[in-house]
Amino acid sequence: MKKCQFLSKNEEYRNIYQNGRSIASRYFVVYYLKNDDESKIPSFGVSVSKKIGKAVVRNRLRRRLKEALKRLCVEFLPGYDYVVIPRVSFKNDEFSVILEQLLYIIKLLKRSINNA
Repeated sequence: MKKCQFLSKNEEYRNIYQNGRSIASRYFVVYYLKNDDESKIPSFGVSVSKKIGKAVVRNRLRRRLKEALKRLCVEFLPGYDYVVIPRVSFKNDEFSVILEQLLYIIKLLKRSINNA
């Protein structure tokens, strides 16, 4: 069984943007939406803006973010879909910083979901 999966269709992204909630930190904006199946493993999407840089820079950041999400997938709450959007201030940071900031945003997400 896979630990996590990634969104592939434009409709999935659009659904999360329109119907989900968002939480922001200095480095990320994360949109999240509850699934119908609470036991389902989390699904992730990564969206990198053209403000970040040229295609090489954006693709490198996307690859690093996807790898970090794979490593931290078990930390995210199951039964939710997530879209992670890095901010411009994030483009040249090390992989360890990406992991650290994702752990921070996970903590914020759990707090936000439990309060709602």
